Amino acid sequence: MRKLIVLLCILLLSISLFAYTKINFSFLITIGSTGTSYENTVKIKYIEDSIISTVTFLLSKYPEEVIIDGEKIRVYSPEQKFIVPSGKNKIIYHEKEYEFYFNKENIQISFEKEIQPRVIIHKYTKEISPNNDWYNDDLEIILYSNTKASLKIGFLNIIKQINPGKNVIYINLKELKDGLYNLPLTIFNGEGIQTKKINIKIDRTKKTLTKYIVISIFTAVISIIILNSIK
Repeated sequence: MRKLIVLLCILLLSISLFAYTKINFSFLITIGSTGTSYENTVKIKYIEDSIISTVTFLLSKYPEEVIIDGEKIRVYSPEQKFIVPSGKNKIIYHEKEYEFYFNKENIQISFEKEIQPRVIIHKYTKEISPNNDWYNDDLEIILYSNTKASLKIGFLNIIKQINPGKNVIYINLKELKDGLYNLPLTIFNGEGIQTKKINIKIDRTKKTLTKYIVISIFTAVISIIILNSIK
C-alpha cells in the first residue's frame, strides 16, 4: 500500500512539473508572436555570402506581412534587415506581386511612400531604327526601382512615371536624326534625385521585313478562321 501511495505521489509530482513547464513554454511563444521581440536580421534561405543583398522595407505600418520568393515573413520595423539572393526576386505585398532586381547591395524598398530613388537600368535598346518596320522602332528601357518616382529622358523633356519593381518604358525617337546619342536619365521624386546615362544609335537604314511577316501571318490566321466558319 505504501509503495502504491509513493508511486502515486511521484506520478502527481511529474504531471505537475510537466504542466508547469508546458504553460511557461506556451507563454514564451505567445510573447514572441506579439511582436515584442524579433530578429533584427533575417536570412530568407541558404545563400552564399558572395551573392547576397540586404533589403529593408519602409511601410505605412508595422508589423506587415511580405512574401519574398514564396517565403512568408513579417516585417516589424524599417530597420529590420532581410538577406536575399542577388538577381531577380518576386515580392508580394498586399496581394500585389512586384519583381525586383538586386545587385549585391543594401537597399530600402517603399511600396507607398516616396524615398530616395535607387534605379537599376537592366536593359535597353542600343540600336534604334524608327522606320516603321515594327522592329526596334522605339527606345525600350527595362528598369527596376525601389520607390515611386518620375523619369526624365535627357534633352527630349519626356517624363515617364515609374513604380516600385520592374518598369518597361517605350520612348518614340522618330524626331531625332540618325547618329550616336548619349542620353542622360534623371530619376526624381520628393525625396531625392538619381542620374544615369545610356548610349544609343539611331540608324534608319536597318529596315527589316518584320512588319510584312507579322501582317502575312495575321492575314493567314484570319483567313483560316473565316474558311472554317464557312464550312
